Amino acid sequence: MFEKIIGQTHAMEVLKRCIERNAFPGAFLFLGPNGVGRKLAAIELAKYVNCSGTDAPCNECPSCVSVETGSHPYVNVIDFDWQENFLKKSLKEISIDTVREIQRILSLKMVQVFGGKDSPARPRRFVIMDDVRKLSYHASNCFLKTLEEPPLDTTIILIANSTRQLLATIVSRCQVVKFYPIGETEISGLLKRMDAGLSEEKQALLARLSEGSVSKAIKYLNRWDEYVMLKDEFLNLSFDKDKFKDVDMNEFVEFLLDFYKTRKHKYPGVHFYEALFEAEIQSRFYLNKHLILTQLHSRIATAMYDT
Repeated sequence: MFEKIIGQTHAMEVLKRCIERNAFPGAFLFLGPNGVGRKLAAIELAKYVNCSGTDAPCNECPSCVSVETGSHPYVNVIDFDWQENFLKKSLKEISIDTVREIQRILSLKMVQVFGGKDSPARPRRFVIMDDVRKLSYHASNCFLKTLEEPPLDTTIILIANSTRQLLATIVSRCQVVKFYPIGETEISGLLKRMDAGLSEEKQALLARLSEGSVSKAIKYLNRWDEYVMLKDEFLNLSFDKDKFKDVDMNEFVEFLLDFYKTRKHKYPGVHFYEALFEAEIQSRFYLNKHLILTQLHSRIATAMYDT
C-alpha cells in the first residue's frame, strides 16, 4: 500500500487504519525532519483514496497519474513554488492571500471526474501544505477558520518539522502523525538499489552523512564528486570563488557540516564547527554568497591550523 515509504512503520499503520475504516480526520499534521517521507506519504494517501483502478494505488489510472503529475482537480499540493506561481512573487512566508486561495479552492463543489468500476462513490479532496511553520501570523489565524470546520469529504494535511512556530490552536485541530529519521541500514539498502556498483564503504558513509534523510542521501549520492571537489577547492589557501558562483550555498554548507561531523576526531576544534553553523544560518537569509564564502574560508583556515 505504501511501498514507496521506508522506515515509517508507525505512521503507515495510522494511515492504513484510516483507510480500512474509511474514516479520515479533517486535518492531519505530519511531523518530522526533512526527507523522511512526509510529503510522499501525503501524496500516496491521496492517490490511494482516489484511485479508480482495481488495485489501489494502481499508479496507472487517470486519477493516480494526475496526482503524480500535479494535475488532479482535488489533490492540491501547496508549497513555496505553488505560492510563487500563484502570487507571481517570491516570499519567505506563507501569505494570507495563499490561505484565502486555498479556502476558495475548498469552497468549490466536487463531482466524480474519473471513471472505473472501483472508483470511490465520492472523490475525496486533499490539500497538502508543506512547511506550515512558515505561515504568517495573519495567515495562521485566517486558516484556523478552515481547520475548525473543514468541508465535507476533505482532508487537509499539514507538514512541518516541529510544532514550534505553529499556533497551539492549529496543532489541536489536527491528528498528529509522527515521522522519524530513517535508519542507516535502510538508507544504505536504498542507495544500493539505486546504484548497484556502490561500494559498501561509500554506502555506509552516505547513510551516515544523510542523518536519517532519504532526500539528503540521494542528493549526496548524485552530487558526491562535485561536492568533494568543491570541498577540496574551498580548503585551499587561495580558493577560486568563481567555481562557487552556481552553487547553492545552503546546500554546500550543509554538506560541509555533515561531512566534518563524521570526522570530529580529525577536526575537533569548536571554532571549526561554529564557523560552519554560522555560515549555514547566514546562507538561509540569502546574504551575499561571496562574503559568506570569504568569511567562512578565513575562519575555517584559522581553526584548522590552530588545532
